[in-house]
Amino acid sequence: MAGCLGHNREGSISPETVKRWADNINNVLATSKGRTNFRTYLDERELEDANLITFWEMCHQLAPEEVKPPQNTVKKHEKRSWFFSSKKTLTNKAVNLQNEAQEILTFAEEHVNLDFGYLQRLHRAIEDGNREEILYRVWEAKQAAVGLLETTHCQFSQHLLGERGMLK
Repeated sequence: MAGCLGHNREGSISPETVKRWADNINNVLATSKGRTNFRTYLDERELEDANLITFWEMCHQLAPEEVKPPQNTVKKHEKRSWFFSSKKTLTNKAVNLQNEAQEILTFAEEHVNLDFGYLQRLHRAIEDGNREEILYRVWEAKQAAVGLLETTHCQFSQHLLGERGMLK
């Protein structure tokens, strides 16, 4: 268990960073060093939540910013139009988005204890081919992962602060 807090090759972590990470899980997830330290903490304790960090990273690659729910005013046949070129073949961009979303969905089904409703909505969005809906459902699943990590983050925060003698 040596070194969750920078006694490894990652370098030391400043007290300000420790406070920021302890304050909010989003501060931990916002940096690769934060995610690495959090994952190390989880792995050392053999907690399955380490898969949630990987899942969050996959989602974050596809939907790094908040995505608003799409407006449902577009007709179904129009939703798919962005996926097709003039020759009615899938565009590379569309294939990539669908493939990445499918990888996220498959990873979640196999490694993450995410509510079935999130998985079902993401699956439906992939099938429907609505770009905005796919991105929104990925972002929604990413936020669900953050919620699942909250409890473990509290333990991680106590560990961080305790290891540095910063507990009040």
